[in-house]
Amino acid sequence: MLAAPVPQYMSNRAAGKARAADVGIRARIVAAQSTARESRSGPEPFALSASHLAPRYSAIDLRPNEIREAMNAKQIASLCRPVLKPQVRGRPSQADLEQGNMYVNWIRKSVLDKVPTMNDRDIPDEQMPEYRMAFDLLWGYVFEMDSVLHIYAGWMAEETIRQLIVATAMVKQQKVYLSSRNQRFIMDLQAVHLFLHMMETTRQAITQRVHGKVTSPIHPTMTSTTSCVPMRCDSATPVPRTTVHSAKA
Repeated sequence: MLAAPVPQYMSNRAAGKARAADVGIRARIVAAQSTARESRSGPEPFALSASHLAPRYSAIDLRPNEIREAMNAKQIASLCRPVLKPQVRGRPSQADLEQGNMYVNWIRKSVLDKVPTMNDRDIPDEQMPEYRMAFDLLWGYVFEMDSVLHIYAGWMAEETIRQLIVATAMVKQQKVYLSSRNQRFIMDLQAVHLFLHMMETTRQAITQRVHGKVTSPIHPTMTSTTSCVPMRCDSATPVPRTTVHSAKA
């Protein structure tokens, strides 16, 4: 027969060591829980804003497109006098940027005032695939450039920046018409290709300027087809000639 198990008794010294280890583990658990609660109740994570960016990027408008468009529309509605183009040498100040934004919106206003009187353009069915492909590419350039026009206004040649503002305003308006149920065309395929060439030429000139190959104000060479019907807001503020055709003489 097997003998009955004999109970094992711990000495006082061994029992003390076991209790000490158990107390230490519990203490570390409590400390870890306390640290976790403090970290959760700490300050909010750091949020990057335009003021924290490098100085050469801080002038770029980083607001959502909807907010920027709403603010621009409000300013356009309030403008009633010609706005002078800012003249900037070096890094633009906040006042230069505000003046540039007002100047851009003033030129936009002259374009938008003409939109209701523009003739509709007929796009043949066989041209439609090419039209949409070219317009999508043009829209990408315009979407990229629209938020920095107020910066370009300070150091680009006046004729060039006006042409860019007119082009972006026309393309944005055409984009609205293409997205509506009853589509309207105020730009034909020739105008789309013309503005596309303008954007590509300007981007190339800007790249050369950034790399130090151009020191004078940017003034890309436009093709001879850029001259058509002048768009003016008043006699004191001429707006560049474009391929826009107005219904009124």
